[in-house]
Formats: sequence, structure tokens, C-alpha cells
Amino acid sequence: MTGTGQRDAGEPAGLLERGREVAAIDDSLGRIGVGGNGATLLIEGPAGIGKTTLLRQLRHRAEGRDFRVMAARGSEIERDFGFGVVRQLFGPLLRSLGDAERSRLFSGPASPSAAIFGMAEGAALEVSAAEASLYGLFWLVAAIAEAGPVVFAIDDAHWSDTASLRFVQYIGRRLDGLPLLLGLAARPNEAGSQAETLREVAADLEMPTIAPALLSEEGTAAIVQARLGRDPSVPFQRACHEATGGNPLLIEELLAELDPDPAATPPSSIAAVGPRRIAAGVRERARSLDPAAPDVLDALAVLGDGADLRAVGALAGTEPEQTVSIVDKLVGAAILADDEGRSFAHPVLRTAIHEAIPRAARAASHARAAGILVEHGAEAEEAAAHVLLCEPGSSGAALAVLDEAARAAAARGAPASVATYLRRALEEGPGEALRGELLRRLGRAEVALRDPAAIVHLREAGELATDSELALDISIELAEVLSLAGDWEGSGAVIDGALARFGGSELPGLLELEAQRAAYRGYEPARVPEYDAELPRLLALVEGREDEESSRLRWVIAAVGAIRDLPRGEVLRLISPSTQSWDLARNGRESSMSLSQAIGALVMVDALDEAEAIAMEVGEEGRRSGSVLGVVVGLGFRAAVDARRGRLRASVANLEVAIETLRDNDLNLMALTTCLHLCVDTVIERHELEPVAGLVEGLELPPVFAETYSGALLHEVRGALRMTRGDRPGAIAELRAAERILRPMGTGPRMVGWRSRLALALPGEERREALELAGEELRLAELVESPRAIGIAQRARGALLGGDDGVELLRQSVATFGDAPFALERARSLAELGAALRRGNSRSEARDRLREAADLAQQCGAERLEERIDEELRVAGAKPRRRAISGPDSLTPAERRVATAAATGASNREIAQDLFVSLRTVEMHLTNTYRKLGASARSQLAAMLLDDPGDPAGEIPPPAG
Repeated sequence: MTGTGQRDAGEPAGLLERGREVAAIDDSLGRIGVGGNGATLLIEGPAGIGKTTLLRQLRHRAEGRDFRVMAARGSEIERDFGFGVVRQLFGPLLRSLGDAERSRLFSGPASPSAAIFGMAEGAALEVSAAEASLYGLFWLVAAIAEAGPVVFAIDDAHWSDTASLRFVQYIGRRLDGLPLLLGLAARPNEAGSQAETLREVAADLEMPTIAPALLSEEGTAAIVQARLGRDPSVPFQRACHEATGGNPLLIEELLAELDPDPAATPPSSIAAVGPRRIAAGVRERARSLDPAAPDVLDALAVLGDGADLRAVGALAGTEPEQTVSIVDKLVGAAILADDEGRSFAHPVLRTAIHEAIPRAARAASHARAAGILVEHGAEAEEAAAHVLLCEPGSSGAALAVLDEAARAAAARGAPASVATYLRRALEEGPGEALRGELLRRLGRAEVALRDPAAIVHLREAGELATDSELALDISIELAEVLSLAGDWEGSGAVIDGALARFGGSELPGLLELEAQRAAYRGYEPARVPEYDAELPRLLALVEGREDEESSRLRWVIAAVGAIRDLPRGEVLRLISPSTQSWDLARNGRESSMSLSQAIGALVMVDALDEAEAIAMEVGEEGRRSGSVLGVVVGLGFRAAVDARRGRLRASVANLEVAIETLRDNDLNLMALTTCLHLCVDTVIERHELEPVAGLVEGLELPPVFAETYSGALLHEVRGALRMTRGDRPGAIAELRAAERILRPMGTGPRMVGWRSRLALALPGEERREALELAGEELRLAELVESPRAIGIAQRARGALLGGDDGVELLRQSVATFGDAPFALERARSLAELGAALRRGNSRSEARDRLREAADLAQQCGAERLEERIDEELRVAGAKPRRRAISGPDSLTPAERRVATAAATGASNREIAQDLFVSLRTVEMHLTNTYRKLGASARSQLAAMLLDDPGDPAGEIPPPAG
């Protein structure tokens, strides 16, 4: 109830005037159910307003509805612990389980999260730990929620560590189909990076907010009356309200300070008591219990909740028995909570006591606390929390403690904590060698955080490194960071500088550096002459080699050669797909560059079986380890292979997830532009990919990066899209921009078909140039013996020539695609041939070719091509074809992918894990599938889908797991 000082019978005192807030809690719980969507809730207000009471009520009411309740509380002392709040949330449950049950929870994609709790069987994660940890935690939550709905209740969330807040954000974006209520209580407008992160998370998740108000005069009077056991004077009650503003905690503390006879205090004196005197009042109450109690109180405030009594006594200077006795008395006086954690009755009391200690004395106490905790064998992060609060140089153990804490946080996948510890460690004045090591580790953590400071710190680490092998490795890492950030010039400068410093040596990383320089030269028009001049030397370096050390350079040469004129056999020899390891991790870090070069080159030379097998292997490893980069590489290249083969439904299913994952995780632009280009046919043919088309149009690249090969790929995709929409001038402008970059690079037609696209876009008055472009593309395609490129060029030149010569070239194009695995391109050539025959008045054969094209286009899932063919058929005098509104052909790509996986026996959770989508998405697609197929049970799907003759063999493979 609200607006009155009365409360319902049996209602806790802390819920006075909180009827509306409790109703909001009940509403949030009512929206959560098994199989339903999750929700978030933020209880926000100043200290003492009653947030903790409301969160406790959330827990109580959730338990009454058979929810599993998992609770945690942020702490000022522990807010830099890596996944500290997460460990509180899951710790009690995990400790209560047997080994077999824990193994089940940590199986499959949840396995990367085991390292957070110190339960990993193998080595700690070394690469992409932050992303892997969050991914693993999500599936850990999903496994727990399978048994029933769950509530996470996090108090004082403004003091939560950054890694835990990122977990809240990560899982809050994925609540579809997950019966979980994320309940947080926090103070608004708190200072500090964690509080700022919480505000970002709350805004991103659009968290519904409960903001309990200050109590009315009637509410204040009710507390005063209950505390005193009688009705004091109205002026006394009013003075209490004015002094506290109606803050429930301050009312209680005010009355406690006025003991032993509060009612005897003149109302005119009460205003002077107020919240500023809380700390002094609490200390005086403690002193009345024992002369040493204020020292114990200070020690408890410094050490924080859950402090070991041995450490409390050592810091306070009290004997063990005396310490225990004082703590018991403080509990009895309601200064400490009556629990095992030895926490203050309210966090605001701890804050008041802590801040009342003079600044210098407080810092010295934290320095002493760090040393005491180290002596008592506490975890490094516990001691490091105090080092962070003392002055540099004030603790002899500081550097070692911070170093160990950073390593522990890294093993858990908490880069924000790693960065905090290492930045503070650098203030301890380490020697040059150690400073260089700390800077490198700091730079790696900042790379995971997408922090530009990583560049500065890695560069300084390289300059400080006296060991040549280490300095070279840092240069490689820095160059890659710069290139992924789109700083092409900066990356090139680092590479050139490192090669000038280490060139001619026998260092093992030298070939990797050569590969990076080959890439930035080979993909930038102005530097291609330098690449060409160096190519003989580079080929000599890898001649006859198939080892891992040479792989990156071999694969770059193969990829650059594949977009130019390197023979197919030479490309395959350089990649050597049958003898290679396809791990994303290299030298303790994750990189997609080398693998992308290899798989992309295989796609370009139409070694599609090999490319698909590698992409599936990389994607599956990414799912198992929680590597977002691995998943993107796997999905992106599977989508590319499917697009090349004309399996557009499967391509859509993979491409949508790959693009969404790239955007959600802010991954590199190079991967995004390559993925979009390789799947351009999917984007232009499928209606549901309009959002992706919008992304293409709105994508902005850094100016220098835009002038590289990646920029040209984006221009060609835009040109293709604009041509599809009938915007010829726009298409020509984009394709001319692509030509400006690609022609100096000497690119052939295996990867990019800008010549034929531009030729078909040019107006009639520029027919001569159009024919020259199409002819040039045909000659280049024949030079590299690429059937796909030959067929496309024949089609473009045939369409431009017209007449009998044009028809003959179109027949050759159809024949070129006859036995090749390029169903979409064959459909396009058949459609073009049918249209040419219709214009030549050979209507009967035109209809035959168009019907053949239509059937093939439908099998491919090429919707826009189907529409164009249907229009040609109508003009040619054929009846319009009927489109499926039910049955397998009516399924969307995503529905078909999920349903096919379900038909193979995979559970909803397994499907979601494999396809990298939410549980709710799986359920939605299955519901739609049942309706369209007229199925009532999962067991019917196999007969309806797996033997569907309209589904090209292998178009939608079952889950990789």
C-alpha cells in the first residue's frame, strides 16, 4: 500500500509504503516461465531507501513460486575482482553438486566458463578469453534453467566488477526462450567506472526500473512509533522526518543514536543529529560495547564483507578471543548483520565508517591489509583489492600481488580486471624488463576490451623488449591489432620497422611478419609493385614447405595469387589443405587472418569441398571453445561456399548469424567486407536480407582502409545491389570506384566480377567499352582456367552482343556450367538464353529454357531471379507458376535449418548452440514449421524434410555437434 503510515498484517517493516513496488516485482515474476522469455528489473534509489529489502522480497516471492534463486552482492572492496559477482551467484550451486552433475553442467559450449570458477580440467584459456567466458556462462545458465525458472538477485550492482556487468549485458540480450529474471539493485549517479558501465548496461537492455520513494511523514511516524513502542509527540515525529527526509535507514540510525531515551530529545535538537553524524554515532555505540570496538569496526570497514577474523584482529591490534567477542557484540547492537559474512547491517554504514578514517591513515590501513592477507594465504585478487586503494610504494608485496591477481583474472577471462591490476602495477616502478612484460600483457587485455590504448602499450612494450624474439612477436601482434582496427598505414609502418630491425635473422616469427607485409602490400594498389618485386624471394622462402611456421606466408601468397593469375594447382599446393592444422590460436593469441586467407583462396579457385570442410572444422571448434571469431569464420565461409554452389537458403541461414555476430561483437571490418562480398549473390537474391543490404549501404570504412582491396569489395557489393534495384547510375559509380582500386592490383575474375557487372550496367551509348570489358574478363577467366568465371563472362558478353552471336555465347555459358557445381550461375545463363531466344522469336525453345531456369532458380532459393524468369515466361506466352504457401518449399531458410536439425534428433538447446541463435528463436521457427508442414510432433519432421527432393543434397546440413 502507498501514501499511508499503516502496513498490512504480516508485512515486513521495510515494506512500509512499498505496495506499488511489490506489485511490480510480482508482475516481473509473472512474466517468467519455463519455455518463456526472460526479463530484467532494476531497483534504483539512494542509500538507505530500501532497495535491499525489496530485492530480498523478490527472492522470497520467487522462492514461493519455485524459482531457483541465485544471489550476489557487489562490494566496494571487491569491485575489481574478475567475475567476482558471477562467482558469488554460481558458487553455492556448483559447490553443492557432485562431480558428475558439475561435469554435465560444464559440458559442451558451457565448458569455457569452468575456468571462472577454478574448475577447468585443462589449461586456462589463453585466447579470446572474455568472449569465450561469456559464451560459456550463457550456456551454463541455459543448462541450469532447463530445470525451471531462475532469478539472479544482485544487490549493490553499482559495485559489481566489470566482467560480471558485461555478463549481465551479454545474457540480458539473449533472454528469448530463457526463463530467467535478472534483478539488480543499485544506487543512481554513483561515481566510478563500474557504475558507469552499469548505466550503459541498463540503457542497452532498457531495464524496467523500480524507484522507491522517500517515506511520507506518516511512514516516518510509523517507524518512530514501532521503534519506541509508544506514540511520541507530533513535533518529535515531524523533526525526525525533516532530519532524515524520510529515508528508512537514516530514521533507524537517528533513533539508535538518540538512545537510551530518544523521546526525551527536544525536537529542536534532532536536526543537528542527521546523516552526517552516522559514523561518529556508530563509533560511539561501538565504544560503549568495548574500548577496542572502534578499532575492530575500522578494520572491518577496511577489509570489507566476509573478512577473516584473524585478519581483522591483526589489522585492529586485538587478540583473537577479544576480536570474536567484539564482533558478537557488534552483531547484538545491530551494527553488523547476523550472518556468517561479518558484513555491516547496511552498506551505507560500512561506507560511513570507512570514509570517516582520515585519508592517509585509510591508505596505510589498506597497505597493511594487503600484507596481512598475503601472510594469511588469501587469494591474490583479495589482497590486490587493497593494493589498489593504497599509495604506490607503500606495500612491499604490491607488485607481486598485482601480477598474480592479473594472471588469475586473465585465466577467468576478465580483461577489465587484468587491465586495472596491470595499470596499477606499472605505478610501482618495475624495472625495464618487467615493465615491458607488464605492458605487453596490458596491451593484450586492452585488445580484448577494444581499448585504443592497446596500441600505445604494445608499441612501448616492443621498444623495451631486449630479447629479439619477444620484440618480434610484439611487433607481429601490434601490426595485426592496427590492421584489424583499419589503420592500414600504421600496421604497415610497424611491419616495415620490424623487418628493418630483424630482417636476415633466423627468428621463428620472421615468416609471419613477412606474411603481414605481403598482405598489406598485395591488397593495396599503390604497393602492389613492391609485392610483385618481392614475390620471387617470398616464394623461395616457402619452397617445398608445408609446416606451420611457413603456413601464414604460404596462405597469403595463395590468396593474393587467387585474386590475380596464379594457377589453381599452385594455389592448392601453397595451401596444402590435406596436411594443415586449422587452429585459430597462434602463439597464445587468436587470429582469423591466416585461416581466412587460406579458406578464401580455396573458395576463389572453386575448391569448395576443401573450403567447406575447413570452415565446418573451424566453426565447430569456435562453438566448443566459445570463440566468437571462430564461429564467424566458420559460418561466413560456409555461407560463401553455399552461395557459390547456389544453395542460397543455407547461405542465408549462416550469413544472417555471421553478420549479426560480427556486429554484436564489434569485430573487424576486413572480415565483414569479405563476408559480404563472398555472399553477394545471397544478398541480392533473397528478400529477407534487405537489412543486410541496408548495412552495406550504410557501412563506412576508415579513409585509408577504404582505398584497399577491402574497400573495392564493398564498392562491388554496393554496385550489385544498386543494379538489382534498377539504379544504374548508382551502380556505375560504385563499380567505377571498385575499378579504380582493382585494376592497378591486376585482379582477375575469380573473386571479383566488376568488369562484367560494369559492362552490363553501362548505357547503350557506351556499348563499345561494355564489350571490351566483357571480352577482357573472358580472356582473363580463360587464362586462369576458371569454369565459373568463364561462364559468367560468356553470359555477360553474349547478353551484350545480342543476335545469333549472342545466343551462341549464351549457349556456351550454359554448357560451361553444365557439370560444374554452380547451379545459380547455370540458372542465370538459362534465363538469359531464354530471354534472348524469346526476343529472337524462338518462343517454344525460349519457354523450355525459361522453365528449366525457373526450376533451377527455385531449387537454389534465388527469389529475385525467379521473379524475373516468371515475367519472361509470361511475355513468352507461358502460364504463371504457382508458388508454395505450405510444405517444405514454404519454409524460410532459418525455419528449414532449425527444422532439419530437429529432424536429426537434436534438442532445442543443441540446435541453439550449433546455430548460435537464442532458444526462443529455435522454438519460434519450429512452431512455424509445424504450422506450414501440418505436423504435430517432432518425430514427423524427418520424413517431411530429410527426404525432400526439393532440397538439394546437403544444402542444409545437420548440427555440427
